[in-house]
Amino acid sequence: MLVRAGLARLGCLPSWRCLSSVPRIGELRTVRQVVDAHAQHRKQYQPIDLSASWNTLGKLVRRQSEKQVLRDAPRMLQPLAEHTEQALPKFDARPPANTVNALARLHASRCWRASDALWAGLATHCTGCVRKMNAQHLANTVHGFAKVGRREPALLDAIAKEATGRGLREFAPQALSNTAWAYATAGHTAPALLDAIADEAAGRGLRDFKPQELANTAWAYATAGHAAPALLDA
Repeated sequence: MLVRAGLARLGCLPSWRCLSSVPRIGELRTVRQVVDAHAQHRKQYQPIDLSASWNTLGKLVRRQSEKQVLRDAPRMLQPLAEHTEQALPKFDARPPANTVNALARLHASRCWRASDALWAGLATHCTGCVRKMNAQHLANTVHGFAKVGRREPALLDAIAKEATGRGLREFAPQALSNTAWAYATAGHTAPALLDAIADEAAGRGLRDFKPQELANTAWAYATAGHAAPALLDA
């Protein structure tokens, strides 16, 4: 307490995160550093640290050298994966959505894949906290599950109901496009949601949509066999 008071007077009071000894996970530069940080500080890790670890890993595997590290030793992520699965009941809305997004990136990199048990646990937990998720969390969640080919009807129904009931005004163009793409890719029927996405996108005049987002949206409606005349006329 005296140390904190002295630092405060000097204007350099460290944050709780620094005092907790948990490293700045987003600043780690290799897969091995992320793995070692978790091994050394596991007892201090909170859900946000677990999520940050996956997010950092998802970015690191953009580099071929880091992909190869995981391909050579895929079991090195097992302790982190098991810890994440065990900690899911403590997750609030943000960590699971970000974790899903990061795991999907790892899956797409073809260097490591999460277990069915972890995906199932995430699906169950996300289903129970959709009301606490913001628009980006909702979009990232359905998009992540669709990217890895996971069809989770209860989760998809819950997100469709929440997004439709809440309205889509807070969804960015990419979030609208990714959400439509996810439901079409999963082959999951959600007519009210697709109607709402089409109305929201058409109401904005599509002016803020990038070409790829427009292409993905058009593909989604064609694949789902869902008519959207307002969207096509926009």
